[in-house]
Amino acid sequence: MPEWATKALDERQVNTRRYHIAKVLSEYQDTTSQPYIHLLDGGISDNLGVRVIINLTHGGGGLMNSLERLDLEKTSKLAIITVNAQTTFDATFNKNDYSIPLLDSLGAVSSIPLDRYTFETMEIVRNNIIEWNESISASRCGEALPSKNSRQVGIANAASACAAQIYLIEMNFDQLEDETERNHLKHLPTSFNLEPDDVDRLKAAAKKILADSVEFNELIDDLQ
Repeated sequence: MPEWATKALDERQVNTRRYHIAKVLSEYQDTTSQPYIHLLDGGISDNLGVRVIINLTHGGGGLMNSLERLDLEKTSKLAIITVNAQTTFDATFNKNDYSIPLLDSLGAVSSIPLDRYTFETMEIVRNNIIEWNESISASRCGEALPSKNSRQVGIANAASACAAQIYLIEMNFDQLEDETERNHLKHLPTSFNLEPDDVDRLKAAAKKILADSVEFNELIDDLQ
């Protein structure tokens, strides 16, 4: 067990999220009762694939510590691109006056919690970005980083030169202005066997969404 996880197991009331992550890790230590690990589609637990960043920062003592372990302590710009290709849930059964069929019930059971979990995940990411940015900047700037109430122009200018910047770039079908194209893509099945024309339309949509992203264009401008 990592040192932080062992410590977290004794600090349940101090940091419940950290404790939960450590508890999950500890269960893998019992190879007698759990000799095998069965892997499932990641969408069940993390449709966007960004929870790992959150867990790393909570478990590893902050984002900067995680970057240092990856030999990325000189990082000045961090871009997080989330791609949510979630399709539209078919709720046409709302027009009927009888109980919904079993298949529709199963669809609701899987789609609705996933949609809400995805929303909450993004809210957590947004709430953590300020802290992550401050963590990286503090490590990069050291004493050059002024306090929030500092009015020293020289120090502020030096800090701005070494401060880090995090870009959260979100991509989803709702960002498409073309309603017809948006509705078409949101009703595509989750499948490895899409029609060639639909594949081309998906690729074109991704390119359009990224090109129109304010955050992505800010990143490109800052890299010039």
